[in-house]
Amino acid sequence: MRNFELEFNSVNNHTRSLLEEYVYWGAKIEVADTQQWMYNELIDFVNFRMETASTCLFLSESNRIADSFGLCRSLLENYLLFILMCRGHKWFQVRDCSNLTEGKFKQLLAEESVRVPRAHAAGESRYTSVMKHPKLTRRLMYILDGISGGDDPGFMVPAHYFQFQEFRPDAMRLPADAYFEYHDFSQEVRASRKEYQAEMSTVYREFLSYDALLRCLELNGLTSSGATGRIEAHYVFLGSFLHPTHEAARKLHEKSNHYDGQPAIGLKHPYRAEVRLLSALYICFLTAGILDEIVRVHENAPSKYIKSSGSAEIRKLIQEVPRRYNYFWFISNAPAPFDKYRHFGYSSTVEERERWGDWTAVPDDAPKFNKEILDQLAESFSFLQAGH
Repeated sequence: MRNFELEFNSVNNHTRSLLEEYVYWGAKIEVADTQQWMYNELIDFVNFRMETASTCLFLSESNRIADSFGLCRSLLENYLLFILMCRGHKWFQVRDCSNLTEGKFKQLLAEESVRVPRAHAAGESRYTSVMKHPKLTRRLMYILDGISGGDDPGFMVPAHYFQFQEFRPDAMRLPADAYFEYHDFSQEVRASRKEYQAEMSTVYREFLSYDALLRCLELNGLTSSGATGRIEAHYVFLGSFLHPTHEAARKLHEKSNHYDGQPAIGLKHPYRAEVRLLSALYICFLTAGILDEIVRVHENAPSKYIKSSGSAEIRKLIQEVPRRYNYFWFISNAPAPFDKYRHFGYSSTVEERERWGDWTAVPDDAPKFNKEILDQLAESFSFLQAGH
């Protein structure tokens, strides 16, 4: 019989196994004669994310659940970025057409939609296609494939790999003129700094902000509209513990409506059982997701760079996560059994029920995600406990 506390320990133990195997995995990778530095830097990125995951695990097991959720929000954003750093081979450049009337802009878009693919097919353009910018008025997005990997034109590196490395938040948000400097700079230098600030703002707005990450994931076909909706729900839930949100942490506790007005470290009432389990699941799924990306990169690496990924053991642990904990519907995994059961009973038509026969035949793309994440988990796990 799986109860909340046993499952909490099981999930955390699996996360610990993932972290341990990740460290062991380093000795199993066989690097070929030609070293591609990108693999080292991607592992470096993951190392810091695994430090965060380890901290989340410590917080979860120390009953600092709200803080664990807040840190998981950071981990989620890094996960979305890392997907693009590993697999986001499409990127774009923006053309400002705001000087055109709406009619002229539509005409230009129609003409470029024909010209650009033809030019690319003829080898005359790097751009593969063109589209209207989804957010900015009268802007065109010219789509490109990844950036060539140095002297190996067949090896393409996602643009987000470079954009992440080159982005400087201080240059974007902290104008040099407003802060202490030892020397005055010429007008030319000041103008150059302003241009660089504008460049960093563009990189953040188009590629690295949360909204930009979602757009780029969809552009690369790395998420569907349904998955984007799930990302949004998880992101908002976790964000309520990172940003000031009234009573967000209080509602996680038993007897959350009890106020005694006494100073304390948190609340004296314990966290609810489903809350503790949810914290463990977020840590486990995020850890597995990030590790899946770095392992996949090594598994798909050209043999001239990676002779053997040595990933059999860690791949097995990663694949076990959505199978063992299938009652938690995260981002890329299938709906939980309870989601299918509820959809069959409450949202399907008579014709669909006749066609499917019972809830187990409900297709993965039919159920809608329940944005009430805590209630969903409690119901889904209870459904599992009932033997379904």
